[in-house]
Amino acid sequence: MSAPNGPNERRALEFLDAFLKLDLLSGGEKDLIRAAKLAVRRAKLTNLQKDINKLQKSVQTVKVTPSVLADKLVALLRTFPLDTEQPVPAAPPSHPSEAVSTAALPRIILSESFTA
Repeated sequence: MSAPNGPNERRALEFLDAFLKLDLLSGGEKDLIRAAKLAVRRAKLTNLQKDINKLQKSVQTVKVTPSVLADKLVALLRTFPLDTEQPVPAAPPSHPSEAVSTAALPRIILSESFTA
Protein backbone atom coordinates (compact mmCIF):
# COMPACT_ATOMS: atom_id res chain seq x y z
CA MET A 1 0.00 0.00 0.00
CA SER A 2 1.42 3.34 -0.98
CA ALA A 3 1.25 6.36 1.30
CA PRO A 4 -1.19 9.14 0.36
CA ASN A 5 0.31 12.15 -1.36
CA GLY A 6 -0.96 14.77 1.01
CA PRO A 7 -3.21 15.69 3.90
CA ASN A 8 -6.34 16.07 1.74
CA GLU A 9 -6.00 12.58 0.34
CA ARG A 10 -5.30 11.17 3.80
CA ARG A 11 -8.35 12.95 5.23
CA ALA A 12 -10.59 11.61 2.45
CA LEU A 13 -9.26 8.06 2.91
CA GLU A 14 -9.84 8.19 6.68
CA PHE A 15 -13.40 9.41 6.10
CA LEU A 16 -14.07 6.55 3.67
CA ASP A 17 -12.48 4.03 6.06
CA ALA A 18 -14.86 5.11 8.80
CA PHE A 19 -17.84 4.23 6.60
CA LEU A 20 -16.47 0.80 5.77
CA LYS A 21 -16.59 -0.04 9.49
CA LEU A 22 -20.29 0.81 9.76
CA ASP A 23 -22.99 -1.85 9.38
CA LEU A 24 -25.33 0.61 7.67
CA LEU A 25 -24.09 -0.09 4.15
CA SER A 26 -24.88 -2.95 1.81
CA GLY A 27 -22.22 -4.97 0.02
CA GLY A 28 -22.58 -2.97 -3.20
CA GLU A 29 -22.22 0.31 -1.36
CA LYS A 30 -19.11 -0.95 0.41
CA ASP A 31 -17.67 -1.96 -2.98
CA LEU A 32 -18.38 1.56 -4.19
CA ILE A 33 -16.50 3.01 -1.22
CA ARG A 34 -13.55 0.65 -1.82
CA ALA A 35 -13.46 1.77 -5.47
CA ALA A 36 -13.49 5.39 -4.30
CA LYS A 37 -10.58 4.69 -1.95
CA LEU A 38 -8.63 3.18 -4.82
CA ALA A 39 -9.39 6.17 -7.04
CA VAL A 40 -8.24 8.60 -4.32
CA ARG A 41 -5.02 6.62 -3.76
CA ARG A 42 -4.24 6.59 -7.47
CA ALA A 43 -5.25 10.27 -7.83
CA LYS A 44 -7.52 9.11 -10.63
CA LEU A 45 -10.32 11.60 -9.97
CA THR A 46 -9.04 14.82 -8.44
CA ASN A 47 -12.48 16.24 -7.70
CA LEU A 48 -13.46 13.09 -5.81
CA GLN A 49 -11.25 13.73 -2.81
CA LYS A 50 -12.20 17.42 -2.86
CA ASP A 51 -15.92 16.61 -2.77
CA ILE A 52 -15.43 14.02 -0.02
CA ASN A 53 -13.59 16.60 2.09
CA LYS A 54 -16.35 19.18 1.42
CA LEU A 55 -18.92 16.68 2.66
CA GLN A 56 -16.83 15.98 5.74
CA LYS A 57 -16.49 19.72 6.53
CA SER A 58 -20.21 20.35 6.04
CA VAL A 59 -21.00 17.63 8.59
CA GLN A 60 -18.85 19.36 11.19
CA THR A 61 -21.08 22.44 11.09
CA VAL A 62 -24.46 20.69 10.69
CA LYS A 63 -24.90 17.51 12.71
CA VAL A 64 -26.63 14.65 10.86
CA THR A 65 -27.21 11.00 11.68
CA PRO A 66 -24.76 8.42 10.34
CA SER A 67 -27.42 6.87 8.08
CA VAL A 68 -28.18 10.22 6.40
CA LEU A 69 -24.47 10.88 6.01
CA ALA A 70 -23.96 7.43 4.49
CA ASP A 71 -26.76 8.10 1.99
CA LYS A 72 -25.19 11.43 1.04
CA LEU A 73 -21.78 9.82 0.62
CA VAL A 74 -23.13 7.03 -1.59
CA ALA A 75 -25.06 9.58 -3.68
CA LEU A 76 -21.86 11.61 -4.06
CA LEU A 77 -19.80 8.58 -5.07
CA ARG A 78 -22.38 7.52 -7.67
CA THR A 79 -21.82 10.80 -9.54
CA PHE A 80 -18.26 9.68 -10.34
CA PRO A 81 -17.30 6.97 -12.84
CA LEU A 82 -15.86 4.50 -10.34
CA ASP A 83 -14.91 0.97 -11.36
CA THR A 84 -16.62 -1.24 -8.77
CA GLU A 85 -15.59 -4.53 -10.34
CA GLN A 86 -12.64 -6.16 -8.66
CA PRO A 87 -9.78 -6.64 -11.13
CA VAL A 88 -8.89 -10.26 -11.73
CA PRO A 89 -5.13 -10.76 -11.91
CA ALA A 90 -4.03 -12.54 -15.05
CA ALA A 91 -2.34 -15.88 -14.58
CA PRO A 92 1.24 -15.87 -15.85
CA PRO A 93 1.84 -18.10 -18.89
CA SER A 94 3.20 -21.52 -18.09
CA HIS A 95 5.47 -21.58 -21.14
CA PRO A 96 7.39 -18.57 -22.60
CA SER A 97 6.03 -19.22 -26.10
CA GLU A 98 2.49 -18.72 -24.75
CA ALA A 99 3.37 -15.21 -23.62
CA VAL A 100 2.96 -13.76 -27.13
CA SER A 101 -0.50 -14.20 -28.53
CA THR A 102 -1.10 -14.30 -32.24
CA ALA A 103 -3.58 -11.42 -31.98
CA ALA A 104 -0.84 -9.12 -30.70
CA LEU A 105 1.49 -9.79 -33.62
CA PRO A 106 1.53 -7.15 -36.34
CA ARG A 107 0.03 -8.02 -39.70
CA ILE A 108 2.30 -7.13 -42.59
CA ILE A 109 0.81 -6.57 -46.02
CA LEU A 110 3.12 -6.05 -48.97
CA SER A 111 1.79 -4.42 -52.07
CA GLU A 112 3.23 -3.04 -55.25
CA SER A 113 1.88 -0.23 -57.29
CA PHE A 114 2.87 0.40 -60.87
CA THR A 115 2.45 3.78 -62.45
CA ALA A 116 2.52 4.26 -66.19
